[in-house]
Amino acid sequence: MYSIHKTQIGLFNAVVLSSNHGERAVIIPDLGGMVHELVVPVLSPSFEPVAYKSIVRGDALEELSRNPYYRGRFMVPFCGRIPQGVYRFQGVEHRLYVNMPEEQNALHGFLYRTSMQLLSTQADESAAELRLHHIIKPDDEAGYSFTLQVIITYRLDDQGFTVTITVANLGKEALPVTLGWHPYFMLDGALSDWQITMDADLYYPTKYNLIPTGALLAVGGTSYDFRAGRPLVHAQLDTCFAFPSCIQLEHTKTHVGISMEIDRQVFNRIHVFIPPERDAVAVEPVSAAGSAFTMPHLGLTVLRPATSKTGWVRVQAFMREN
Repeated sequence: MYSIHKTQIGLFNAVVLSSNHGERAVIIPDLGGMVHELVVPVLSPSFEPVAYKSIVRGDALEELSRNPYYRGRFMVPFCGRIPQGVYRFQGVEHRLYVNMPEEQNALHGFLYRTSMQLLSTQADESAAELRLHHIIKPDDEAGYSFTLQVIITYRLDDQGFTVTITVANLGKEALPVTLGWHPYFMLDGALSDWQITMDADLYYPTKYNLIPTGALLAVGGTSYDFRAGRPLVHAQLDTCFAFPSCIQLEHTKTHVGISMEIDRQVFNRIHVFIPPERDAVAVEPVSAAGSAFTMPHLGLTVLRPATSKTGWVRVQAFMREN
């Protein structure tokens, strides 16, 4: 049986989705609906649960307000870096709040510092589901003078965890938007025992300041080719890959892994980042490469009035046969 209840995580209100089997997801609406904790079943090759595993690296209590690495946060209304926070849309210049003053960039939108409101909850024998929403209004944030509704649906069941994001234009003019999710995944042991497999043929090179050059290059013959699987022992990654459908992290000794399947109609790119501590891997499904607000060909979505876009991400843990 699944259930939903409210709790407190440090200074913030949280919602817990759980089951009496062991699944658990902790969501913090006060921080833009971030996923703070996630325990999912480890599935055998026959899709039967063989264990339950905590798979995300969340913030410590003292980090929740500081947000050092955007762990579990949602990136809306833009993902990635916008140099100096300046972009032009339909001939008008906009200036966003620069939340990375050391780099003079606006980074990962502002939903992460916004409180979301409860739309609905549902729990029964098969799943627990939570829906949150927030409406970004023209006067809420400097540099984004549009009306955008964001709805996030979280579903926990005996096969894993699914996040669905809907963005809708409630205004009277077109608006720019890109979006993504920023979870950090962890497995047992050191990063040197993990490998990554991803069916991405292309990647976006960046400049010294991690702003994309605007090019799109083939991964073949480079250190960015993970199509056949590659260990992460020496990998240094802060890279966006184009058009994958699935990515897997796997422990090379235990053969326990984490898979992410994405809705390629929306989340048709994945950004992979290994933090300096090398204690987790950020696998970020995104709708565009960074700086798409200044380089629209990198995946900028333009939503007309009274239109919306919905995309989903499915996370599972598995154990592969030796």
